[in-house]
Amino acid sequence: MRLNMAVAAHEINEVSVEGFDGLQLVSPEGVTATFVPGAGMVCSSLTHVGAELLETRGGVARYVERRSTMGIPFLYPWGNRLGGLAYGDVTLDPETQVPPLRLDPNGLPIHGALAANPDWQVTDTHAEDSSALFVARHEFSEHPELVAVFPFPHVVEQLVMLAGSTLSIATRVTPTGDKPVPIAFGWHPYFTLPGVDASEWVIDLPLEERLVTDEKMIPTGEIVLDPILPGPLGERVFDDGYVGVDDGTVFSISGGGRRLVLSFNAGYPVAVVWRPEGGQFICVEPMTAQTNALASGAGLEFAQPGGSFTATFSLTVASD
Repeated sequence: MRLNMAVAAHEINEVSVEGFDGLQLVSPEGVTATFVPGAGMVCSSLTHVGAELLETRGGVARYVERRSTMGIPFLYPWGNRLGGLAYGDVTLDPETQVPPLRLDPNGLPIHGALAANPDWQVTDTHAEDSSALFVARHEFSEHPELVAVFPFPHVVEQLVMLAGSTLSIATRVTPTGDKPVPIAFGWHPYFTLPGVDASEWVIDLPLEERLVTDEKMIPTGEIVLDPILPGPLGERVFDDGYVGVDDGTVFSISGGGRRLVLSFNAGYPVAVVWRPEGGQFICVEPMTAQTNALASGAGLEFAQPGGSFTATFSLTVASD
C-alpha cells in the first residue's frame, strides 16, 4: 500500500480501530472519517470538530463478531433482505455458508454476504490540499464461498474521498466474465446529532413513493403515495422503502447546531428510511434496487460484460 506522507491541508492516516487496521481521512474543516477495510469497508466513525455523527452500536469488534450493523456499513450483493433462501437459480444454505449469512427474525437473509468481510485490499491512497482519498478493491470472484451465494464473476471497488466538509463514496462493479452482474447493493448510514434529543431534529426527506410490504417486510409490488413531511422528527418511526429517487436528490437532518446533507448523486433510485421507536438515530439508506430485487427483478439493473456500473453518494457536514 502506498501512503502519501507529504504535508497537506487534507490528511490520510493509518490508525488502529479496536485492533483492526483503519484509514482516517482528515480535512481542515474539522471533519474526520474513519474506515476499516478489513471489516467490510465499514465507515466506523464520522466526526465534526470531535463530535461523533454516527451511531456506533457497540463498535467494530461487535460488528465483526455478530454482523450487527453500525456506522456506515456496505450491504453487498444485496441491500436489506431477500424474500427467501433462493433467487433465480441460486439456493442459499445458511448452515453451511462460510462466513454464515445473517438472518432476520423471519429467517430471511439480510444485509448481504460481505458484512465485515476481511478481504478488501487498499490499492491507492492520496492526500493533497483539496482532498484526501483512498481506493479499495474486493476480488469477489476469487472466493468460492461468495461465488456460491452470488455466482456472477466480478470485482467491486470503492473510491472514498473527503474534500472539505464532504465525504463521497463511489462504488464500482466490473464483470470479469461473460455474465451480466445484477446490481442490488446499498449502504446503511446510522446518523445521529449530538447534544439534542432526536425528537428535536428537523428532517427534510423528499420521498413519497412508498413500497407496500407484507408481514415479512418484502415488497408486494404495490406503491402508494405517502410523502414524508419535512419538519421535526418528533416521535415519528420509519421502516420503509421508497422508489422514484432521482439522481441528485438531497436529504437533510438538522439539530444541535449541525446539519447533515446527504446526496444520492447517481445510481441510487431507492431509499430505505429506518428510525425505531425512541431511536436516537435515523437511517437514510442509498439503495441501487428495492428489497428482494434479486428475486423479483423489480427495477433491477445489471453491469454488462466489458463495462461497469458505478453508484455514488455524498454526505456534507455543516454548522447550522
